[in-house]
Amino acid sequence: MIELDAKDRKILNLLQRNNMTPHREIADRVGLSTPAVTRRIGRLRKSGTVRADVSVIDAESVGRPLTIVTQVVADSDQLKSLDQLRRTFGQCPQIQQCFYVTGDADFVLIFSVANISEYNELTRKLFFSTEHVKRFTTFVAMETLKSDLMVVIPEK
Repeated sequence: MIELDAKDRKILNLLQRNNMTPHREIADRVGLSTPAVTRRIGRLRKSGTVRADVSVIDAESVGRPLTIVTQVVADSDQLKSLDQLRRTFGQCPQIQQCFYVTGDADFVLIFSVANISEYNELTRKLFFSTEHVKRFTTFVAMETLKSDLMVVIPEK
């Protein structure tokens, strides 16, 4: 983790809103020169603070309108089983997010799929064909009220 000053925090907040914002515009908004902003952004990327520069795609417009949230309970608390599930879930392209959690479930998965048939096939592959899953619970999103990955970064 690197030390972030107020200017770094402002830059990060601007990049989260639109990472295509020209560096000169960011420089004007944070009170730095364009080369200074470019250096800072490079440092933030190199350190891993900025993990990726991506485009957020509207899932419905590309034929992936169904969001499904699934809680998974592992068959065992043994590390071997949990590690296998981590690998399996991490390799599934339809899983947008995967969380190892506390509580009644071991994992919470967020799927983006074309239809319920695709999800059904995934349940066979990911849950039924392995001895590592004890049970799973499926929640179908009826409406997306908020969907973003913004991190709140206080500018102090």
